[in-house]
Parts: sequence; structure tokens; C-alpha cells
Amino acid sequence: MDPLDIMLDMERVKPYYQPVFSADSHEVVGYQVLGYLETERKRESIRAFFQNQNVPDDFKVDMDRHIHRRALDIYLKHNVDASIFLIVHQSYLTKTEEEKDFVQELISYQEKGLDLSKVILEIVEQESVEEMDNLSNSLKYLKTFGVKIAINDAGRGGSSNMDRISTLEPDIIKINLASLLDQSLSVNYQHTIYSLSILARRVGAELLFDGIESNYHFIMHGEITEDTTRAHFYRPRVKLL
Repeated sequence: MDPLDIMLDMERVKPYYQPVFSADSHEVVGYQVLGYLETERKRESIRAFFQNQNVPDDFKVDMDRHIHRRALDIYLKHNVDASIFLIVHQSYLTKTEEEKDFVQELISYQEKGLDLSKVILEIVEQESVEEMDNLSNSLKYLKTFGVKIAINDAGRGGSSNMDRISTLEPDIIKINLASLLDQSLSVNYQHTIYSLSILARRVGAELLFDGIESNYHFIMHGEITEDTTRAHFYRPRVKLL
């Protein structure tokens, strides 16, 4: 669907909630918010909208804010006890005005009863090294409010990405298994996960696996991360609260 059409039909974009399970207890520990465009005939993910390099950052920021507001309103209305994962693009936190607006919005929801320690911001990184210092400072500032930080798609950039993770010191490192399998042989794939689990322990982070689709994956990742760090995983479905 054309990005401009999506912006013009923004009211049809609704937040859906993908459960995040603990690898230990198998209980729901959080919900990741995903944006879906609802029409009379179907429901369609708007992931491509955010991945499209031709879509202006201003459009993406406006869509982010729309999804976040709806998601938080529903989250508070249903008095959900689990954490809420909000996907945030790096550019949102490296521009002064956008960052200021974002922080003020979180504070306004805190005043409505939102526990900011249950808010996890999943940062979608870009390749701009110049903005790394700004991003790091922004994340440290957000942490002072109790907000937790998750880094998206860890492992894709090899050692350089691991250096960035060390700099940003996230609370959660998200590993997209499908992305790793696309670019790695089995041995390298397991080595990357093991390296990330060691890095997670060093920076005090937990692991979040996206793309566990079989018992083999679940058992293998349990063995790799055993005694190194706590781990969580997504269940591959969405749920509207």
C-alpha cells in the first residue's frame, strides 16, 4: 500500500499485541506493540511502511506516536500487568525536539497511572555512526525515568554491531533468528548467539529471541544461553487487547 495512503488513513492503523514469553516459566512477561492497517477485507502489517527508505522520517515519527498513544491508552484501560514493548526508530531519539516531545508524552502517561518501569523501548538502529553519541545520551536520559531499553536485530552487523551494543548498554538484546539464518551457516549462527549471550551477561542485559518456530530452536537456544543470562521469546501471533 502507498505510504501516503496509509498516512491519510491513519485512523485505521491499530495497535496489536504480540506476547513475549519467559523461556523459564513460559508465562507472558510482556507484549510487543505492532501496527496493523485494518480494512473491510483484511488486516495488513505496516512494517513495510517503516522499512521504506523513501518514507520521510516525519511520517514515521507521526505514525509511531499514533500507534504508541493508542497502545498505551488500551494498556492502561485494561490495567495490564505485563511490560509493554514500544518500537522506536533511532531518528526519533536523536533529534532534540522529537526526543523532548517523546519524553513529555511518556510523563503525561505516567501521570495517568503508567508505570514507566514496565515500558520497554525497542530501538530500531540505523547505520549513522555520527548519531551514536546522541542516541547513547538519549537512552541514558530515558533510563533515569525507569524506562528499559531493548536493541533490535542484534548480531546482524557482526563485531561492529556488538561494539554499538556495548556502548548503548541495553537492558534487553533482541535476536532475530530468521535474519541470522539468512546470513550464517549453522556453526556461525550458534557462535553468534553464544557471543551475544556472553555480551548480554557482561552489560547486564537479557536476551529476547524472535523467530523460534520449533522445539529444536527452543532447546538449542536454551542450551546456548544456559547459565549466562535470562532469555525470553516471542510467540508468533498477534492479539488485540
